Amino acid sequence: MTRSPAIDHADPPGTTVVMTVSELVFRASSALVAEFGTVGVEGEVSSFHHHRPSGHMYWTLKDRASEVRCVMFRGDNERLVFPLEEGMHVVVVARPTIYRARGQFQLEVTQVVPRGLGALYLQFEALKRRLGEEGLFDPARKRELPFWPLSIGIVTSAEGAALRDLVTVILRRAPATRILLKPVAVQGREAAPEVARAVRWFARHRVAEVLIVGRGGGSLEDLWAFNEEIVVRAIAESPVPVVSAVGHETDTTLADYAADLRAPTPSAAGEHVVPETRDIARGVVDQFRRLSRAVERQRLRRLEDALAPIRRYGFRRVRDRAHEARQRWAEAADDLAPVLRRRMAAERGRLESGAARMAAPVAARLAAAERTLARAPGLGRGLSRRHERVHVRARHLDERLRAASPYSILERGYAVVTDAEGRIVQRAGALVAGDDLAIRFARGTAAARVTSIEDEEGG
Repeated sequence: MTRSPAIDHADPPGTTVVMTVSELVFRASSALVAEFGTVGVEGEVSSFHHHRPSGHMYWTLKDRASEVRCVMFRGDNERLVFPLEEGMHVVVVARPTIYRARGQFQLEVTQVVPRGLGALYLQFEALKRRLGEEGLFDPARKRELPFWPLSIGIVTSAEGAALRDLVTVILRRAPATRILLKPVAVQGREAAPEVARAVRWFARHRVAEVLIVGRGGGSLEDLWAFNEEIVVRAIAESPVPVVSAVGHETDTTLADYAADLRAPTPSAAGEHVVPETRDIARGVVDQFRRLSRAVERQRLRRLEDALAPIRRYGFRRVRDRAHEARQRWAEAADDLAPVLRRRMAAERGRLESGAARMAAPVAARLAAAERTLARAPGLGRGLSRRHERVHVRARHLDERLRAASPYSILERGYAVVTDAEGRIVQRAGALVAGDDLAIRFARGTAAARVTSIEDEEGG
């Protein structure tokens, strides 16, 4: 049978300490804790996993060059004031250790702070939790805004775009609204006290029916005045309903939680506070029409009730009265017929006597007209002779006119010469070589140009 080769087991050098894996990991982990203690490490969250059965969180914290595994046990991550998500840039407070089961280096995280927010964000969440426990954000405290406030108070900067947007929207929707402005600083150390004083001024004087507190958008630091406790308490204690209009739609402040209504933007606050007057006018017209129809229906019902007895008894009486009237009319017609016949006979006699009296003058005028017509042939002959004499005279005058016309001369072979300006040329001496001429014949015209001149002296 084959024999295995002999193996020589060399003893480790005398200076080498032999440890088990568990002992090595334990000592290395203890050395890390002793060396670093608790540290803050900045990086980006990657491969995030929230293990639901245990409640622990696991992720990788990385930068451009390296990465390290992180674990945050349930007792620690339950105190997180924001949701931890993939890709977030954070600062973790942790202890560097080695996971003994795998000998893997890791960070045991006890606290996570979003990078860029830091203490402000934690302060925001802490104050939100404390004031919420006092009931300042309770929805049961919220009050309905007045439907159509005649006066509106505004607490904001006098120079910001938020004020222009608010005033534009309010006056467009309800031009008769009275706007009262308390200008304040909306950023910086003095902003929160000024905003709180302005809110309390409106609460004390009651000159506005609703109050709008706000400013334009910005970072958490820019909007921090509206997270201050003094501002939040002033809004919560105000007897005048308050609308918060801080920042843009994605911005949220503690003032939004305390106000009776949170508007996503200052312009939206103006639309929430005042109704559109055109819509109100249309509503009033519709209500008036419905009321008119209701009144008309009620009036018709009353008339129907009043006419009910008349329908039962009145129409019968009308029919009886009609029969009586028809009978009286028939009797009157019987009595009237003889009278009308006698009057017609008398009128006919008067017309016949009048016609007889008019007959003689009419006959005399007809005879005179017949005599006039008998003389008509002689009158016609005289008119005919007169017309012939006029015709002969007109023909004679036409012949004389034709004889005197210059165009008649042209018919005999003469021509009329005019220069370029239309003046008649009477002698050659008035021309120079190169002049343009127009020659008029009895039939048409011709253009000519002077090439030579032979002028004859004398008249």
